[in-house]
Amino acid sequence: MATKAQEVRPPRRRWIAPAAVAAVLLACAAIGARDAQRRSVAVSSIPQRPDLGSLPPEMAAQVDASEQLARSFLHSAAGLAELSRLYHANGFYNEAMECYRGLRLLEPGEARWPHLEASILAQFGRQDDALPREQAAVDLAPHYVPARLRLGDELLKGDRTADAASAYTEVLAQAPDDPYALLGLAKCDIKAGNWDKAAERLKRAIAQHPDFIGGLSTLVTVDEHLGDAAGADALRATIGRREFTDLSDPWLDGLMDDCFDSYRLSVAAAVADFSGDRAAGKAMLERAIAFAPKKSSFHRQLAMMYGRDGDLATACQHLESAVAIDPTDNDSWLLLTQYLDLMHQAGPSEAALRSGLANCPDSYGLHLEQAKRLNAAGQADGAIAEFREAFRLNPGEIDSLVQMATVMISANRGDEALAALKEALARQPENPAALATLTFYYINTGNEATALEWWGHVQRQRRTPPNIVESLRQAFQQKFGHDPT
Repeated sequence: MATKAQEVRPPRRRWIAPAAVAAVLLACAAIGARDAQRRSVAVSSIPQRPDLGSLPPEMAAQVDASEQLARSFLHSAAGLAELSRLYHANGFYNEAMECYRGLRLLEPGEARWPHLEASILAQFGRQDDALPREQAAVDLAPHYVPARLRLGDELLKGDRTADAASAYTEVLAQAPDDPYALLGLAKCDIKAGNWDKAAERLKRAIAQHPDFIGGLSTLVTVDEHLGDAAGADALRATIGRREFTDLSDPWLDGLMDDCFDSYRLSVAAAVADFSGDRAAGKAMLERAIAFAPKKSSFHRQLAMMYGRDGDLATACQHLESAVAIDPTDNDSWLLLTQYLDLMHQAGPSEAALRSGLANCPDSYGLHLEQAKRLNAAGQADGAIAEFREAFRLNPGEIDSLVQMATVMISANRGDEALAALKEALARQPENPAALATLTFYYINTGNEATALEWWGHVQRQRRTPPNIVESLRQAFQQKFGHDPT
């Protein structure tokens, strides 16, 4: 039996002061009131749901989940942010704007919301409304370069040139060779009439970024203004058919992860590819195909990306999928024949061309391809017939006439060649290929005076490739014993 000293005594109760209890309760009440208020803002910012019937069912499911999260007490802001991304990425801009207004109240220190709101406003030409939002984004995130570049662009469009120049200069303080900032400053110089300074900035941008189309195309205008026609022509040749790509903006570009619109994904994929991010472009096209598996053009677009990477086998797989989905997709048939030919698979290439012509008998491109192959095989009469058919199908494109004339010259059918070239030049008087071929015709027939006359046309047409000009010069020298003068 335990002694009195060994008895276990109950623990002494610790009493919490009533004031402490009240403080805790008040704090909890304050937190609850704050969460309730935030939830109220989020719920009131949930837009009325638009018609989502044209999009995959996954979109509606994601909207459901985001709305439910936005109505929760603890994660209302996160839910509204998810909803804003879904609506913005899929082109529901009014709904996205409603979300952003709520998010700016819930997270006033987050720069993304005014920046993304400004991107929508600027897209629709509402620069006066976009400008204060972009300025707010720059104030909140001064080191996020895309926001400051957008601010400069909006200021420049609003004719606030000095303020725009200041914004671009601040970008260069963070990223000394940023091509978009240099382009922006060059545009400011042009507005101020300082063309030499603009040229200097653009050349600096191109030196660091040789494929920067924005700089190259603007420098064409500057060179022409400064009287450097040769420089402008050389730049045009460098640009070719390449297009300007907008600046990289991770906050905006990242929205495509929430896109369920297959067409928007395909457009974004093309932009990513032009910008040099082919991996991102492929990923977006894979998503587009998953959402629209019966769209042959997406397979063709993806095939072209693989083709540019040199993966012709994968490219052909996608082209085969494209023509299986839509046998009348003449562009896919044409690419398939060309890629198979590049892979030295002559039999499958010819079979694809025959199938393409059978399914697409009115395809200009397929008839033109057939004409080229017949000519390469020495079948001049068949090639000429196919060139004629290609021109009949697309009389607005004179390439078939010019190529047919070349075959006719080689086949000693000079009168027909001359008629074809005159028709080509009647349709496009300054076409470089037609001018060069007509000059060669007169050289070939020994008509020196007329050859010299057309040689002058070739020289004045600055779009004629230098190697073609040199070939004509050599042909003239060989035929007549002296250079054309």
